[in-house]
Amino acid sequence: MDFNKLLNIGEVFKSKYKVEVPDTADFQGNTGVRVLSTPALLRYVEQGSSTGVYNRLSVGYRPVGTYVELHHVGATPVGGSIEIVSEVSKIEGRKFTYNFKAFHQDKVIAYGVYEQVIVPLEDFLKKNNAI
Repeated sequence: MDFNKLLNIGEVFKSKYKVEVPDTADFQGNTGVRVLSTPALLRYVEQGSSTGVYNRLSVGYRPVGTYVELHHVGATPVGGSIEIVSEVSKIEGRKFTYNFKAFHQDKVIAYGVYEQVIVPLEDFLKKNNAI
C-alpha cells in the first residue's frame, strides 16, 4: 500500500461532537469543573483527525496516535457542541501530521498538532501482547 497517496497535504477533515457529562473534568475527578476535559478533547481530536484515513485504508491497517501538542484555551459546557478541524500538514511514509483547531460557538477552544502512524493491526497487537 502506498501511504504517500492515501491523503493529500492541505486536505481538511471536520467533525462535530456534543459534550456529555462523561466528557467533563468533574466526571474524571476534578470536582466541580463541569466543562469539557482536556483528555476528552484529545479523544475528539484523535477521532476527528482520523476520519479521513479510516475509509481509505486497506483491510488490516489502522492509524495509531504517536504525538500530540494540545493547547486547551477555552471551556465548553455540557450540552455544548465542538467542531474539530484538522488539516493534513505533513506526510512521511506511514506517518501523517495534522494541524488542528477545536471550536465552540465559532470561538477557538483548542489548537495544536496531532500525529499518527499507520500500522498493520495484527502485527501491532501481537508485538504489544494485546492478542
